[in-house]
Amino acid sequence: AIPNQNIQAPRLSYSKGQIMAEVQAQPNQRYQVEFFANRQANSQEAEQYIGMQIVTTNAQGQGQASWKALSGAASVTANVIDHLGATSELSLAVRVK
Repeated sequence: AIPNQNIQAPRLSYSKGQIMAEVQAQPNQRYQVEFFANRQANSQEAEQYIGMQIVTTNAQGQGQASWKALSGAASVTANVIDHLGATSELSLAVRVK
């Protein structure tokens, strides 16, 4: 699969030690959300892979994933991967400190 084929990057938010990733994609499909930790709060990189979660979108194409913030990380980014292996751009970073 070719990267960035109309797959939107997830929108991240942070609250009470949890990172929430909102996915907007094709309805009723499964996607993999990968999370990455960064040492710098303003980093827009994917320095350290910290895990993944499978998300199933609803009839409107919306889904959510959550991940516990990694201690020592200053920010987190994520991407979305479809069943063919096509990936989204990296999300904007969310500060976790």
